[in-house]
Amino acid sequence: MPMRIPAHLTAVGLLLATTSPAQSDPDRDGDGLPDFQEVHKYGTDPDSSDSDGDGTPDGDWQERREFAYTVRSILHVMRPVTPDVFQDDYQDARILDEGDDWVELEVVHYPLNTVASALAADPDWRETTAGMTEWTAPGPTANWDDAMRDELVAALAADGIDAGTLDDRSLVERAVGWLLRRAEPHSGFTTFNSSLQDGAMRIHPGIEARAERGVAETGRSVAEQQQRELFAKGMFERRTRGTCTSTAIYLNGCLRALGIPTRIVLCTPVVDASDADELAFLDRLENHRVRATITTGIGPRSDSWTSHTFNEVFVGGRWRRLNQQRLGANILDRSCFGLMTHVATFSDWADGNMAATWGLRQATRPKDLFAHANPYSAITLSDRFGEHCGLANPPVLTMPNPVGAVAQVPALETLTIRAVVWSDAEDSPVTGLTVPGGPALLLHVGPSDRFDDYKRFTAATDLGFTLEADGHPPVRARAPVGGVTQRGESYIPLRPEGGTWDHIAPGAAYRLVPTNGVAEYPWDLAEPFEIRR
Repeated sequence: MPMRIPAHLTAVGLLLATTSPAQSDPDRDGDGLPDFQEVHKYGTDPDSSDSDGDGTPDGDWQERREFAYTVRSILHVMRPVTPDVFQDDYQDARILDEGDDWVELEVVHYPLNTVASALAADPDWRETTAGMTEWTAPGPTANWDDAMRDELVAALAADGIDAGTLDDRSLVERAVGWLLRRAEPHSGFTTFNSSLQDGAMRIHPGIEARAERGVAETGRSVAEQQQRELFAKGMFERRTRGTCTSTAIYLNGCLRALGIPTRIVLCTPVVDASDADELAFLDRLENHRVRATITTGIGPRSDSWTSHTFNEVFVGGRWRRLNQQRLGANILDRSCFGLMTHVATFSDWADGNMAATWGLRQATRPKDLFAHANPYSAITLSDRFGEHCGLANPPVLTMPNPVGAVAQVPALETLTIRAVVWSDAEDSPVTGLTVPGGPALLLHVGPSDRFDDYKRFTAATDLGFTLEADGHPPVRARAPVGGVTQRGESYIPLRPEGGTWDHIAPGAAYRLVPTNGVAEYPWDLAEPFEIRR
């Protein structure tokens, strides 16, 4: 479990790095920045302690921003915060000031990191993580036991998921999808209202009235509702889960039962949408795509309670974010408030004692440091293009919304080609599709499977491709703007330049090569595909 620093011992300006017993973060040049983060977060040289040779080491708080684009915020947030782990692969953070119930943080976000591109798998993860028992043990809410583990492993095996042989990445990705499909979502009221009291999770004093309203709304007792959304074993047995926090608890218990080190992460939006002045901070951001992503993700002014809870899993030798089913999820995401700030990490949800702070405040809405609905508020917000980052800043695309107004909505940063198949192949997911010249060459794309996402991307990117094979002339093709959706999956059909596919040599192994003439919106290949006709 991470070190917990008592409030009276927390120093102003504290900055701590994240490590774990099994996570090794080499620092070849000794500048205080892990090699992994120099490559994927800061953009600095892991073999030079002073990447730009200006006499200031890369590890300096400001200097580390020179090779990256960053967003800086100062915010007040209600306790708990966990300073030993809120500095991670996506943000730097330090405490500037604090009171009994709140902390003032300076957070530097690195939203254009390449962390997801380094997502790896460890086939020997059971040996790698053998000493990480604090992240696999049962807890008050992650209350798995041997019987639950045996039932889970058997049920996964019955559906073709062998928990005993898969590498850690494959096991997490496949098991999480299975677990989420298995548990029916429902609304509830106990996650922020229950605290650990005398060894048991009970409604926290002062929140009884809210719990009673929950009983009336759901028709279930507090004890039954807790089994359905607060305890991992109860959710597994009942095949239910509640809000994002409940889902994080559910996955925390189930993945631990499989031996995957897992913990719970609490994040807030970069501004409180309850406050018009904070929303106006977004206009200060000069990066068009980042500003549009955050503006879209945070939405219009709203007095609703807003935070997000999800998981981290130890995969491929590193702690990785697991946001519902998205392993390696980034902090810049218009489906999650646009930009998220990591404020706390817990081994078990009970460790945070959230009912005593956030839950009690939500129930009573006192007049305090936070003027609006949420227990956090931004004091300032700005962004910075590092002197050496070389980042272009193209304007965002505009798309008409259903009522005719024009909204600024960013295109995806990249679109990954997951698979390539001919539309007339036996295993083709889309049948009967042709383009001028014969069958279509279908590109199965991601990470999103929403039509508007890849329509915007294809409207912005270079649509040219080449099929290359040793000893044969290249065959050129183009993608259209848009594509097709089949059973929730997205496909883009390539069209041959010159009218037909006749120039493809029968049986030859062709490689798919995107032209990528628009550097800001590149195509990415999940693997070097081999195409034959």
